[in-house]
Amino acid sequence: HLNVCIESIFVTVEAGHWKLNGFEHVFKSADITKDFLQKSRPFRNKVSIDPHESDGTGLEQFAFATLCETVISRNDKIPYAEDFLTYCQTHLKHKNPSMRPLLSAVLLHNFFNHDFIVIHSFLAELPLKSQQAKVEFFKSLTGKLKQFDENIIGSQLSDLLLSRLVLLEQSAQCHLLPTLLKPQTILEDDEETSSDEFIFTTPAFMKYIVPKLKKVFCVLDIQIRLILLEHFHLYVNTFTREELADEILPQLLLGIKDTN
Repeated sequence: HLNVCIESIFVTVEAGHWKLNGFEHVFKSADITKDFLQKSRPFRNKVSIDPHESDGTGLEQFAFATLCETVISRNDKIPYAEDFLTYCQTHLKHKNPSMRPLLSAVLLHNFFNHDFIVIHSFLAELPLKSQQAKVEFFKSLTGKLKQFDENIIGSQLSDLLLSRLVLLEQSAQCHLLPTLLKPQTILEDDEETSSDEFIFTTPAFMKYIVPKLKKVFCVLDIQIRLILLEHFHLYVNTFTREELADEILPQLLLGIKDTN
């Protein structure tokens, strides 16, 4: 790909997934010559062009490093961001293109292996995991999630945390759902509420989790419904009166009237 840059990235509206685009710039390595690269320069992102290019060696690494420098700030709170940007400058932009690491090797960097990435990958690949791995994962998940801002968790992980596979997983029901489905509340008898009892404050819960719960209540599955009702008393007050009357109650009545 001769034009890896921000213009070649397509971001989905709903989930915000990044996808590589601009495949009119993709050619076989054997077809890339110095003359070809020279003629293609006007059609490529100027900032992403390697000044030392002579053939296709290391072009993608240089362009990818430039892309990362565009979208990542050293001041970001992303773990290992500063170290990774130094890695981009030192290795991916090495003056000798043949000394640049393979892009597959870049994935070994800590920037792509911190807790948030590992959590996201595990949840996305849950059916492939062993039962023992699932138990260990969900036992420690709440504690790991507390490392991150609740808005990041809500915007990036809420779909996965409330997926059918997670809701039906016994270890998740035991270790995750009691805190995931319990927004922070101020108890009259206690001056403080233990932070171990919740993942989301009430405003964040209403913003990220309530819209997901309204969709899950529409799933006509007795196991899913019973799980939602088991914790219903914890989050019922986060719905508006209108939402309860117009969306939740009709679903509950439907379940009550059905034999299964």
